[in-house]
Amino acid sequence: MVSTRVFGSLSPRSSRSGTTFPVKSLASPDRCETLSLCCHFFLCRKQFLSARFQIMAALRQFRIDYDFRIDTDLLHLRFEEADVATATLHREGTSVTVRLPRGFDFHCPGRQEWGNSVLTEVLRLVAAEVLPRRLANFARQYGIDYRRVTIRNVRTRWGSCSSLGNINLSLWLMLAPARLVDYVIKHELAHRREMNHSVRFWSVVDTMTGGSGTARRLEREMRLFSRNLWEHP
Repeated sequence: MVSTRVFGSLSPRSSRSGTTFPVKSLASPDRCETLSLCCHFFLCRKQFLSARFQIMAALRQFRIDYDFRIDTDLLHLRFEEADVATATLHREGTSVTVRLPRGFDFHCPGRQEWGNSVLTEVLRLVAAEVLPRRLANFARQYGIDYRRVTIRNVRTRWGSCSSLGNINLSLWLMLAPARLVDYVIKHELAHRREMNHSVRFWSVVDTMTGGSGTARRLEREMRLFSRNLWEHP
């Protein structure tokens, strides 16, 4: 299991049906990560995103309650009431359940911030296992090397690659379809061949994604997914 920091110091405890993590931060639901409003580049593009999109992406909160669901190719997440003394996180493969004590009310002050922070740390936990593995598999497939991969809480760009060969991936990729996740990974790996966005760069990405014009189409799809995710309730 990959060791990573999680919100409220979730510490693993094995169980017969999966892995359970007590969420020790339930007593302080108002704790949450401070999100940066700094400008970022989208998928290493040279132009800045609009100010409106940056603000929406940084401030966007999801409405967390017992009807909240994430059902993507890489993650299935839900919150449920259970006979537990404190909030716990239970995992079985790609399925994650946050179990809360009965009577836990998401309408109480601070609970939405708490729920969104728990969501962020669940994504961080799963992304730390899923994304580096997918990156390593594609790197082997295409014979591309890199130094290290870091999973970051970045909302206004999905990935980046430094001149030193370090690759950063956003934990929010766990909300995207697998084919778009793989596009972002291949996009960043292609920068190990071409550290620019030249015609030759897009040719490399095309080769990795299925043929001429495929990379540009996938980028447009990723941009649309990003706008829909952060700008709409």
